[in-house]
Amino acid sequence: MPVQSADAAADASARASASAALAATVACLCFGASVVVTRYVVPQTTPLVLACLRYMIATVCMLAVLGRSIFTPMPARDRWHIALLGVRFFDVIALRFSASMMHLSSATAVLVVATNPLLPLALSAPRGTERLSACAVAGQLLALTGIVLAWLPLALTDATGADANPWMGDAEVATTVLCGATHHMWSRS
Repeated sequence: MPVQSADAAADASARASASAALAATVACLCFGASVVVTRYVVPQTTPLVLACLRYMIATVCMLAVLGRSIFTPMPARDRWHIALLGVRFFDVIALRFSASMMHLSSATAVLVVATNPLLPLALSAPRGTERLSACAVAGQLLALTGIVLAWLPLALTDATGADANPWMGDAEVATTVLCGATHHMWSRS
């Protein structure tokens, strides 16, 4: 009988892993599509309007999928912490990302956003919340090398497909990534 329960646990673990992989894949596809759509729509509106629309649509989708279960009871201190993180996330990250699309192609913006895993690791290690291992550092450096190799031709030829100020877009999307990294660090607790 214990063998069956071990098999059942292994099956449940495999299903959970498959569900997590599927959810991550869908999230990546949605993000990629949103970058392309943002790049297309931002010249026709303002970054503020676009950021508001994105978050209103996300809120409606979350309410439709999760219903009232998203309003879980929590201490007032946590509510303020979460509210401040949300305002910061919306104010800085969403607005800067939308503004960067006025200056960059969606491909360039995604390459800069792809550096996102590097910063939380670099910022969390000195705080002791993440452990640096040789494997993690090697993986991050390999990823960074790939990002630089993909981004460099765009930067050198100025083939961004946007306006004449791609460095402003790079600065805005880099601000997005930096704020996202600190947001993830601060939201961990």
